Amino acid sequence: MSSEQGTALRLQGIIDSEACSAVRRELAPRLAAGVRHVVLDLSDVTEVHTPGVLMMRSLDAHLRRLRGGLVITHASPYVASTLRVHELDHLQRMRDLEQRATPPPARTEPETLPNLLPLVRRA
Repeated sequence: MSSEQGTALRLQGIIDSEACSAVRRELAPRLAAGVRHVVLDLSDVTEVHTPGVLMMRSLDAHLRRLRGGLVITHASPYVASTLRVHELDHLQRMRDLEQRATPPPARTEPETLPNLLPLVRRA
């Protein structure tokens, strides 16, 4: 995926309203520059709250209007069940189907955002 067409982000911790704001700030200039495909690596995400669900739904709808899309990878079983309850599990299934149809590509690490990670709620 060329940088002009897509980007990948790895998120950590809890995806709540604060985390969503940080993701939006990070993605806004990329989307304005023409990015149409976004991969969110959720391997280190422990929970997705309602604002996170709404952000993913909105981002997917926006990217689909641009003839692109959102793909979620490496969600834990708990996070995957949250996505399923909110009818976003298709974002994972698309990836799973692609992987079954073609040999897996060499794994490349998504960009990590030092000012965004880790997303941890402090008490």
